[in-house]
Amino acid sequence: MIKDEHNYYSTISFEKKPEYESKAQDELDEINKYEKAKENTITVDVNSDIKHPLAIKTAKSMRSAKSNEKGLYSPKAKNCIAVTVCNDSIDRSLNIVDALLCAIEKRGYKIEPFTIYNSELVCVNIDNVHLSITLEETVRRIDHVLTKEEEKKKSRDQWYHFRLPQYDYIPTGKLTLRLNHAWQYKGRTSWGDGKIQRVETCLNDFVISLRKAAMAIKHQQQEDERKEKDREIARLRKEAFDKNKADEEKRLNELIDNSASWKKSKLIREYVDTVKQNTISKNGEITSGSEVESWLIWATQQADRIDPLKESPFSILDQNYDEYEDNLLIK
Repeated sequence: MIKDEHNYYSTISFEKKPEYESKAQDELDEINKYEKAKENTITVDVNSDIKHPLAIKTAKSMRSAKSNEKGLYSPKAKNCIAVTVCNDSIDRSLNIVDALLCAIEKRGYKIEPFTIYNSELVCVNIDNVHLSITLEETVRRIDHVLTKEEEKKKSRDQWYHFRLPQYDYIPTGKLTLRLNHAWQYKGRTSWGDGKIQRVETCLNDFVISLRKAAMAIKHQQQEDERKEKDREIARLRKEAFDKNKADEEKRLNELIDNSASWKKSKLIREYVDTVKQNTISKNGEITSGSEVESWLIWATQQADRIDPLKESPFSILDQNYDEYEDNLLIK
């Protein structure tokens, strides 16, 4: 309790972190400790052959591929790592990929094909969260400079300049390693070559972000599932409420309708009884088989028909024409 200048007391409470954040922080502390340890540094050996089968497959596909309009090479075969670099950077990029893949599997994470938005990609699977990796080289774009051969052709053909490229692309040798399909993750997702930094020195940080992203996405998935369950429970409750309300309204309407029908039937019976008494007082009796007797019987049946407390006698008013036709056929 704290007393302020007006002699009022107030309570200061210290909120605990949500259980997820506390557990996540404990795990991340362990991961950071492991990745920062000198003996666990991921190193890229440029003097040895690549070892990981997926890196070997990626290398084979890249070296048999043709460059694109920017002079960059990418593997064309399925289930390869998405590497897009110029010819001079192929060996370096493959060494980086090889070291990274070996380190990822050493830490117990799976590398497997996975379809995301109808595209089959090679992804890192961490706790059933799939994240893809790309390694790209930055190219510099400049306006196309005509070669001597192109200048000659242009002078001979006035339409030739429409077939010329608008830009030339110059490879920079600068690589960028990216972590993809981690939209729910707000942390760092790319590491690039700089004046001092090289992608090769960032691989442990990349692995840390892989785990952080997977944890954040997993937590978001669980939250989404929880919210979906809450929405479903709310929907079912609303559905049950609406049904109970509709049932109650139906019962009430039936009560109102039945009470009104009962009142009408009572009124008809009173009227029928009055007609009967008037006829007797005038004629002394009601002749058997007379028109009055037939009417009294019919009128009483109509009273019974609308009375909810009586069994309704047959009436043509309760039939449609098809039923009427069917009854004639049966007879």
